[in-house]
Amino acid sequence: MKVLFVCAGNICRSPVAEAVFRREAAFHAVLGDVEVASAGVVAWDGDGPVDEVTDVCRESLGLNIGGHRAQRLLAGDPSDVVLALDRWVHDRVAAFGLAGEVHLLGDFAGSAGEEVDDPYGGPIGGYREAVQQIGRLVRQAVARLARERAAFDLQAYGARLGLTAQVADGLATLRAIHRAHVATIPFENLDIQLGRPVRLDLASLQAKLVRQRRGGYCFEQNTLLLHALRSIGFDVVACEARVRADGTRILPRTHMVLVVTLDGVRWLCDVGFGADGPLEPVAFGGSAQPQAHWRYRLASEGAQQVLQLDRDGRWCDLYAFAPEPRYPVDFEMANWFTSTWPQSRFVLTLTAQRSTPEARFALRGLELTVAGPHGADVRPVAREALIPLLRDTFLIDVPADAQFRSLDTSALQAG
Repeated sequence: MKVLFVCAGNICRSPVAEAVFRREAAFHAVLGDVEVASAGVVAWDGDGPVDEVTDVCRESLGLNIGGHRAQRLLAGDPSDVVLALDRWVHDRVAAFGLAGEVHLLGDFAGSAGEEVDDPYGGPIGGYREAVQQIGRLVRQAVARLARERAAFDLQAYGARLGLTAQVADGLATLRAIHRAHVATIPFENLDIQLGRPVRLDLASLQAKLVRQRRGGYCFEQNTLLLHALRSIGFDVVACEARVRADGTRILPRTHMVLVVTLDGVRWLCDVGFGADGPLEPVAFGGSAQPQAHWRYRLASEGAQQVLQLDRDGRWCDLYAFAPEPRYPVDFEMANWFTSTWPQSRFVLTLTAQRSTPEARFALRGLELTVAGPHGADVRPVAREALIPLLRDTFLIDVPADAQFRSLDTSALQAG
């Protein structure tokens, strides 16, 4: 698929749109094969971008378009989607009779009729306004393309969670989805223990966590939730977190979390931290937030946010993260490391975890912990009772003869 942005001279507006699209599309794995370019209906081939727009683009968006060179739009352009920056350009592009779909950028981005005025030759304020407007519209266009290409099966996901109400991008919906996801889709690393790869593409996640009714760990869980929230229309980004296991060791950033911005308020969403994770989204700001029998808060630590859990009156760090978006490739690398490094706790220890408002269940190896409002009960699990326990407590069906690398000698030798 190829996307083409078109303005008049291809030296002001469309180069900015091309650069913004390239950066924003990289945050969506489903757009990994999409090409992007720009052109002008009256461009002089080879012209460089206007100095003012180059400077403003670098200052306000952190993008360098200085190497761009103008290209005139050709009648045989093979682009699939052509996005014009204003109506004048749109009408002239439409007259070319291109094979691809021609849209006004504002229309395609969901801002019907909105045009980006050409700042060429005007005051610097006009360039700043145009660049900011282009950034906003292109981000909206990228979100639309990602939703369309992902083709997320929201109905199947909702059925998996047991949700039947109409969804809308509001706080009540966000809380309901988060709560149902945590209670229904268990945290588990059984594929690693069975010697299978952990895949993060949407098709694999929907097959495993939705249709096969399995669970997964953070990269799987929160990537699935990311697609679900984007399909509804939430403003959501994925961030990397560093787990704070005991407060003394520095661990790699091998946890994935989501940040949703809703009506100007940021919310941490995390359905992939296992038994200690929040049941519902946690608002930024530092206030204590009760969730069933537990309390959470987000504490500021420089540029980072730290998720904390109240344990017997003492706030304990769970993990720290910078609320900045990260690319899917960052999580692919972290997922590969976490699922294959010989010393990874997910390689060394079988785990299954699930949280409900009544209790938290955490299986690690052959030890089960059940935590509730009155404390925790730890009990051993016989190997022959493991498969029934996974089925009845963690809602996971695996074959009765399954061999796990950290528990069964034959599986360890095979791995």
